[in-house]
This record gives sequence, C-alpha cells and structure tokens, in this order.
Amino acid sequence: MSLLPSLLRAASFTSLLIAALPALSAGILEDRAIEDSIQNSFVFRELIADRSMVQVYVRRGSVELRGQVADERERSLVEDAISAIVGVGEVENRLFVDSAHRRSSDRWLVARVRSQLLTNRELNGSRLQFAVRAGELVLSGTVRDDAQRDFALTHARPLATNLQVRDEMTISATPHPEIAIDDPSVVAMVRSALGGLSTLKLGPAGLASQDGNVVLRGSAASPDEIAEAVRRAQAVRGVRSVANQLSPAR
Repeated sequence: MSLLPSLLRAASFTSLLIAALPALSAGILEDRAIEDSIQNSFVFRELIADRSMVQVYVRRGSVELRGQVADERERSLVEDAISAIVGVGEVENRLFVDSAHRRSSDRWLVARVRSQLLTNRELNGSRLQFAVRAGELVLSGTVRDDAQRDFALTHARPLATNLQVRDEMTISATPHPEIAIDDPSVVAMVRSALGGLSTLKLGPAGLASQDGNVVLRGSAASPDEIAEAVRRAQAVRGVRSVANQLSPAR
C-alpha cells in the first residue's frame, strides 16, 4: 500500500496546525492577561473575604467563577469587576454565598466591615486594620484626621452586629499614598453604590470609567434621584470625576 496519501494527510494536518499556532498563542496570552487583571484588581485583592475560596477559569475570553463568598454584595462585586475588564466576553458566576453560620463568624464580620469601608473615598490616605477581640470590633491603624476617624467609626457601628466598636486608630501627620485602583474595580464599586436606587435605569453602556473618570448614562424617575446617583458615585474610592448623562424618565 502506498504511503503517499497518509504522508499527504499528515503534511496537511501539520500545515493547518502551524497556521493555527499564532491564533492559539494569541488566545492563550489574552486569557492570561485577563486572569492577571482579575487577580490584581482592587476588588479581588482587597475586598474579598477569602480569595483562596474563589476559583477563576478563563477560556477564550469567557470567565467562569466557582467557590464561595461572604455575601451577595461580594458576589456581585466580583462579577461586575470582571465583566468590565477589556477582552472579557461572558462571565458565568457560579459563586455561592457561604452559610449563615460562617457569615456570622468574626472572620466574615471583619471582611464585611473592611469591604464596606475601603470602598469609600473619605478614607483615602488611611491605613486601617480590623479585628474582633474580646467581643469587640477593633479599628486600628492610621487615619489622616479626626474626620476620618469619625467616619470610620460611624460606618463600622451599624455593621458590627451585637458588638461594641473599639477605637485604636491613630492620626498620622503623613498620610499614606493613595492606592491605585483599576477601572474595572471602580465600575464594580460604583454599581454597588448605586444599588437601591429603584428607578435608576442604566443603559447597556450606562456605567464606564477611564482612569477613574466615571460616566453615568441612563434615566431616573426624578432629578433628586439623579442627584443622589451622582453623589453616591462621587463617594466611591478611586473616582476622580463623574460625568452625569442621566436624564429624567418620561
């Protein structure tokens, strides 16, 4: 039997494989870049209770999330941040919220308080630590001034269910440099901050950020709700400006 047909088929397959290698390599590099962006994002680095419990799988621009998170807010933050990364097509969010027992533990409480406080721009330049000791939520670290101290205490108390809040914060004459925050994390935190505005409707491209300059597009029922949406967006850490392109709904 002649070997020529087999050799021709093998040569043809090899040619096709060689031709496909650049596209395959590019796809692998793009997926790796997406995964790096996820792992290095402010949301993933700073706001997740336990990063080791979240698994990320990237394939051809599609992202699958598995594992568990502390609460629904955390679940949404992760998905929204990843969805805003350039090159990401689809996000399949299979994260589940941990049990009520775990969510009531000291560890999850600390994570929840930390996440809520670190998303607010009022604490820029601060470096806070959170812990539960002897039945108290302890806030330590450094803040810029008394206004930051009062802000941290005021916002921590409602989250510290059945716990006293203890102040061990000190004022630093030299504030810490502000942490650079990526745009996908800004988008996710702004979207979270806008939650609860019942008549606010953002379009398909209704929320975007470029170097912390946020654009809001869509509608709301009243000028008051539009003003509240802008105020909430401006209060998010990492936001430099807010371009208001919202209009009253008709």
